[in-house]
Amino acid sequence: MSQYCDSATVAREVVTQARAVLDHVAERHGVPAFLASGSLLGAAQNGRLASYSSGVDLAYVSRYNVPVDVTRELFRVARCLRTAGYDVEVRSGAQVRIDVTLPDETTRPVQLAAYHRRDGWLFGPPSLAVHSLDLLPLDEIELEGARFPAPSDVERFVEAEFGAGWRSPDAMFRQTPSPRARRLLTGWFGAVQRHRVHWDRLYDGAYGVEPPTAPSAFARWVAPQLPRAATVVDVGAGNGRDLVHFAQVGHPVIGLDYSAAAIRSCADLLKYSGLAGTVQRCNLYDLRDVVAVGAGLSRRARPLAVYARLLLHAVDGQGRQNFWRLAAMALRGGGRLYLEFEPDPAHAGHVFDDHARWRVDIEEVEAAVTAHGGQVVHTERSTGLAPYKFEDPTICRLVAEW
Repeated sequence: MSQYCDSATVAREVVTQARAVLDHVAERHGVPAFLASGSLLGAAQNGRLASYSSGVDLAYVSRYNVPVDVTRELFRVARCLRTAGYDVEVRSGAQVRIDVTLPDETTRPVQLAAYHRRDGWLFGPPSLAVHSLDLLPLDEIELEGARFPAPSDVERFVEAEFGAGWRSPDAMFRQTPSPRARRLLTGWFGAVQRHRVHWDRLYDGAYGVEPPTAPSAFARWVAPQLPRAATVVDVGAGNGRDLVHFAQVGHPVIGLDYSAAAIRSCADLLKYSGLAGTVQRCNLYDLRDVVAVGAGLSRRARPLAVYARLLLHAVDGQGRQNFWRLAAMALRGGGRLYLEFEPDPAHAGHVFDDHARWRVDIEEVEAAVTAHGGQVVHTERSTGLAPYKFEDPTICRLVAEW
């Protein structure tokens, strides 16, 4: 079944489950939650979930105005939900995702966000910042035939979040976030792990195709170039197949990924292979994560190599910018960077074709290396470097040193 609410029956069931979550949060934890974000928009437009929506958005206003206290409160709510048997994933310090199971055994997300007030402003993830807007006392609104608590002035609230043209449903609508609000909220609560669903599903086996476990051609190309006993940091380690290869040929290894399923896969593959290695979370969309991990890597003994295969075109501009921060921090004491990426992935067919890919200009990559203190020592571009089933995209390999 589609992951979108393309059926009235599915939509009603998702809404019923979301209402149960809302009632549980209100009754067991004393937090008056309400319909929010895209779900509130759909309810205000026509009482329906948008056709492109996969779940329901809820929120509540925290009792606190200091970000760390807002996060602690949200974590208490998350523990309360887990105790009740819900599958809860913390997505940031101000947002959790609750996966609810429908009668057909598919799962749908219910997002619960913690809003808070600060200096006359209302803030909410990922980029809501509205001055002098009251939500209380809560009113009611209908969504798919169910009644939900809603902000006291729904129209003003929806306009503040989605703009003056919100009344006309638009399947192509994309919210334009406030850069200032996003910076503030990311700094306070960390970044929501964007684009992660595909990778979790891939490494959880949801596509019915297991990623290969043999080392990639790129790993086999890099390994002979590494200094003896160099520590290899694999950024975007996936299922760990290249991590295992570097460990097998005698290198200490560190795998970094932001997908919980990928981290489990890496750890399992290392254990199954009887090899030692470190696997840890690093979210390239969260500057705090990047700085913390980069600081730790900067203190590692040399030689050090940072390795990233098929990563640059799989993260957006913010992710790439933070990747360069991470690489520069890790290699500031000396070392090499090994990159393999698709310069123009939109022009290639892919086995797994349902996740975002971005064009990566080779000259910009070379300029980024220089700007962050490195020197490019090798570049090549060709097909035949990373074939997989029917794929044979144009690939760029780049090596830089610090």
